[in-house]
Amino acid sequence: NEHLLGVSLATLPWAAAGASPVLAYNAIWWLAFFLNGVATFAWLRRFAIDPVPAFAGSLVFACSYYVMLHAHGHLHLIWLWPLPLSALLLERWFVAPSVWRAVLWLAVVLMGLLTSWYVAVMVALVNGIVLAMLIVATPAAPATGVWRRRVVHLAAATVIAAAVVYPLARPYVGLRANTAEAAAFSADLEAY
Repeated sequence: NEHLLGVSLATLPWAAAGASPVLAYNAIWWLAFFLNGVATFAWLRRFAIDPVPAFAGSLVFACSYYVMLHAHGHLHLIWLWPLPLSALLLERWFVAPSVWRAVLWLAVVLMGLLTSWYVAVMVALVNGIVLAMLIVATPAAPATGVWRRRVVHLAAATVIAAAVVYPLARPYVGLRANTAEAAAFSADLEAY
């Protein structure tokens, strides 16, 4: 039910080097905690003057209840570093829009979108909220050329993201909930 392509891209170098799948999984498992902490620290450091609160916040994110709940076997649900890193890159791109910043932001967003559907929803929500906050916080009379670049970059990023994600999402398009199927597989009194 999950495509896991984003995590698979991270395990690819291990597989190419001939490492066992168990070693690749465990290396990426540990790397997820490290990247979650570093990405969150970078994002929080952008807004916190002192590194100590940013470090404390990064530990809270990297070892949050959600992460620890899924750490036993759901690698795709602890691979969360695209959330804070994409928010940071989106903010940096919004302040000074350039093609390279947009490409870097899109690469991180795609890593999140391609990791799992759960992370894809979280990445979309986080980036949508950050973008809305940036637009609201922007002064009333911005430079026209900057806004034109922002709109062009966002439109291009949307088209590219849709083209990359759609082949994985196509089986779910038009899928309808079947209450009979849900009832057949739900627990009854005897199951408890």
